Amino acid sequence: MQKSAATEVYDRLRREVASLAKLRHPALVKLIVPLEESKGTMRFVTEPLTSSLQHMIDINSSGVGSSSLDNGDLDELIIQKGLLQIAEGLDFLHSAAGLVHLDIQPASILINVKGDWKLSGVGFVENYKERTKDYFLSKYDPRLPAFIQVNLDYSAPELILDHKLDTSNDIFSLGCLLIALFTTKPPMQTDNNPNSYKQEFSTIPRALRDERIPKYIVEMIPRMVSRYPHDRLTLEQFKGSSLFDNVLIRTINFLDDFPMKLPAEQQAFMNGFSQLIGQFPKSVLQKKVLPTLLEELGKEETLVGSILGNILEVGKDMSQLGFSEKILPGIKKVKDVLGAQVSILNYIDTLKSRLNGNEFNEDILPIVLNTIDTAPPEIQEAALQKIPIIIDKLDFITLKSEVFPIIGSVFAKTTSLAVKLESLNGFEQLSRYWV
Repeated sequence: MQKSAATEVYDRLRREVASLAKLRHPALVKLIVPLEESKGTMRFVTEPLTSSLQHMIDINSSGVGSSSLDNGDLDELIIQKGLLQIAEGLDFLHSAAGLVHLDIQPASILINVKGDWKLSGVGFVENYKERTKDYFLSKYDPRLPAFIQVNLDYSAPELILDHKLDTSNDIFSLGCLLIALFTTKPPMQTDNNPNSYKQEFSTIPRALRDERIPKYIVEMIPRMVSRYPHDRLTLEQFKGSSLFDNVLIRTINFLDDFPMKLPAEQQAFMNGFSQLIGQFPKSVLQKKVLPTLLEELGKEETLVGSILGNILEVGKDMSQLGFSEKILPGIKKVKDVLGAQVSILNYIDTLKSRLNGNEFNEDILPIVLNTIDTAPPEIQEAALQKIPIIIDKLDFITLKSEVFPIIGSVFAKTTSLAVKLESLNGFEQLSRYWV
């Protein structure tokens, strides 16, 4: 790269990082360590990021293996969730910061470890309130990297043809992004040439006839990619559209705001959440929902049982390694809470299948035995009913030295007839292993 070109790259990076440092919002890439420069090096640190939207679309369009739309990495719910996050980020830029983003495209949307979509590309932002003159984009330079230049395939006509800066520029780009998410390509192929832009703009209606775009989205996009800004949806209209009107999106939004909700609201939500888990894509459950639940586990004792129950429901479809690394530490953190013990009993089959023998014997068996020994009678009864499951793969020494003494102690001291009967059943189960 020529020295002058390298200088432009460095200047764009400086502007990008400076904007990230000033603009703080959950939908924008979070800067952890600001830019540090020394001779020949530039360093800065963001939150952990795993992919870009462009990469996900490229996977989907490659035809290699199952598409990302099919395997859950980029299905309709994930698109809805991500677009709502981007819309919230744009709302912040437009309303609070007085800025137009100008670079809404798949390459400028990054994805973090929770699967949240994050706006980058903020090195192009412009203050629309302060600008009074016409806005002219710099001519595309093929010698420079694409990431430091505005992509005309996603740019609004009033910006390219009329040189007018407006918040609606970003709405148009968002509409083009919607088309690309389902068709795997932008609706215009301008080659970043302003002279071919007008002709390419006229091809957008043809792109909308692609059958891969859901009908309820096709009906909305023309109001986002219209020729003139005054004909377009506002961000508020976009956020309030049918695109986001479903229970799964509302559920994710509630989870995002969970710490701010009242205890009664949190409890009601957790009690009903298990009925919705099966409707979520696995990637959303494991990247987005599970980390949120684990983060809340143990903060409020009265919620431990319902939160852990939902965590274990999510864990049914996880690998043994993932379950051990992510869920088992959470279980151990709340093992002395009665609500957690009840959830462990309810999901004892899941725990046996998702943990190896040593993990189950060392971490779960002591919890079950402690529940049998110290819990209220109705919980003791339920725990004793799990004896056939927990002793299935235990060795004789463990049965004799750990399980049998607990059942014998409970039988001797309980005043509950039901617990005594279940203790006798437990003895009968153990007797089969004495031979």
